Amino acid sequence: MNQEMTEELYQTIFKRKSIRKFSSREMTQDTLQSIKDFWEQTEQINPEELVVMKLLPPEHIAMRAGMTYNAPYYIAVYSADTVKGLVNIGYRLQQMDLWLSAHGIASCWLHMMTPDEENSVTDGMPAQITLGIGYTEEALHRSKRTEFKRKNLDQITNGGKYDAELEAVRIAPSGTNSQLWYFEQDESQIRAYQVQNPRGRDPFYKLHVMDMGIALLHLYLSASHAGKFGGFEREYSAPVLNGADYIMTVKM
Repeated sequence: MNQEMTEELYQTIFKRKSIRKFSSREMTQDTLQSIKDFWEQTEQINPEELVVMKLLPPEHIAMRAGMTYNAPYYIAVYSADTVKGLVNIGYRLQQMDLWLSAHGIASCWLHMMTPDEENSVTDGMPAQITLGIGYTEEALHRSKRTEFKRKNLDQITNGGKYDAELEAVRIAPSGTNSQLWYFEQDESQIRAYQVQNPRGRDPFYKLHVMDMGIALLHLYLSASHAGKFGGFEREYSAPVLNGADYIMTVKM
């Protein structure tokens, strides 16, 4: 990701919000093509795992009972049912989410909206999540950071020299706004863990794995902005954190 794009996405972190009410304004074919083109520029955190996107109109989305979203288009994303694949989705689709917001297009993560049977599988992989997109007549961005309803920083990290960089993670979106993540800091790196659902078996497990990709994207953007990002690493003997699963290490 080039420096200009990294900075644009980073600045958008602090004002983006989910939009659930879309206007009737149509999206032009040029706009739709620019969305497809940007997807091809997005990066993956686990390049060995394939992730595919489809841009679908509403007639190809299966609405669950009681769901009434009126987005003119939906981005459906597909991957294997693996931790690496799901983390990829969060990391890559959040780049799209931030880019859309930066370019005046509203969006909302919709785990309960799924492609119809014809589009439920692509390249042998199931659809994992959709992003409703379009225009809105309400305020597209937040006006101040206090509008984010999130956990305090000390609830998601042990604290240390990278608290400033982790602020961008603290305000990241997550499924059901649960923020089931924890970041263990030391002098030269941050280890990212997915916190297990305290209620036991997690019906939103896949969603929360995708959330880790979102969080890692925000951390990458924040660390890059500060000139501190040193790369991602998967440790095969990472320290165990009770009640959490190790996902990735960010070198600083």
